[in-house]
Amino acid sequence: MLEWRIGSSRHTRFWEDCWVGGECLQNKFPRLFINWERKGELVRDMGSWSLEGWRWEFKWRREWFDWELSVVEEFLNVLANANIANQGEDHWLWLEDSSSMDSVKSTYTALYDLRVGSNEINIFKSLWQIKIPHKVAFLLWRVFYDRIPTKSNLIRRGIIIDGGDTLCIFYHEMLEDTTHLLFSCRVIHLIWKRWFEIFDINSTLPRSAQEHFWQCAHGLQGNWWQTGWSAIVWAIF
Repeated sequence: MLEWRIGSSRHTRFWEDCWVGGECLQNKFPRLFINWERKGELVRDMGSWSLEGWRWEFKWRREWFDWELSVVEEFLNVLANANIANQGEDHWLWLEDSSSMDSVKSTYTALYDLRVGSNEINIFKSLWQIKIPHKVAFLLWRVFYDRIPTKSNLIRRGIIIDGGDTLCIFYHEMLEDTTHLLFSCRVIHLIWKRWFEIFDINSTLPRSAQEHFWQCAHGLQGNWWQTGWSAIVWAIF
């Protein structure tokens, strides 16, 4: 809805203020923040204008290790979405109206779409209402956001290097990621197939854990169906 537009940047601090990516860079990239020479610098002090546009200029305290480069790449991708102007003051920009000006109508439309158009809110509301242990609910939350230490995620974090075992732990055929472990793996697929056969349900496996949970939530009456789904996911991981 709102976006912070950088102008002369007389007051916006690069690391400490929330001006890009929905979170202050100090919290989102703590390792990078520790490796920065000077704290409290403004956005305008972190680069300069050239004929091609704005150019970032970073001065790190040390060189990056290979396993840290993925974090640096994510950091640069966040900055690539920053809106920086060569003139004017820093200001909030309303994105829900073509005029960039807030209005009652555009605000109502945005809030209405948010309320009725987001299944994610309903999914997590259902999740925390299921009578399951908190540790199981927390695991499902990690599954929904792909925070499980699968081999794919460990590679992305630099924990598994080239040459390490990256194949599925159950059926050594494909790269192990969350979607594969839940749905694509031949062994796990048989579990879901048997689960649906018990209740005489014809269903195809979706592409994500959230879609599958939502499918289960509306497939049958009662929380017992969601509880069974949660138990299977807990057993897999």
